[in-house]
Amino acid sequence: MAADSPPNSPPEDDDPIDVGILRAALFGAEDEEAVPANPQITREVESALSALLAAELIEIEDDRRPALVAELATVVGEARSPRDYLKRFVRTVVHSDHVEEIYGSDDELREVVASIANG
Repeated sequence: MAADSPPNSPPEDDDPIDVGILRAALFGAEDEEAVPANPQITREVESALSALLAAELIEIEDDRRPALVAELATVVGEARSPRDYLKRFVRTVVHSDHVEEIYGSDDELREVVASIANG
């Protein structure tokens, strides 16, 4: 241990990993929004999001839409079942910083998303 290190400090090689740097190294991306998602999931998310907007259940700024699509595609891509997919989708929309306003209830959002997913 170096004389100028505090007694309880971790060795230099045990520094926490910067996740952004790790993603960039693995995927050639600078942030998580740029990590490629499954194209089919991305299309499904786009369709469901368009349906929510058309039904006027949510409001988003146009410049925030790509980030919301990426966020949703990442989250629902980890779903274990159709029911889990719907829960994850609605929860993410409700809590996302990319959504400006929500006008519908969770049940209304879930119904629209389910109609697209089942269509």
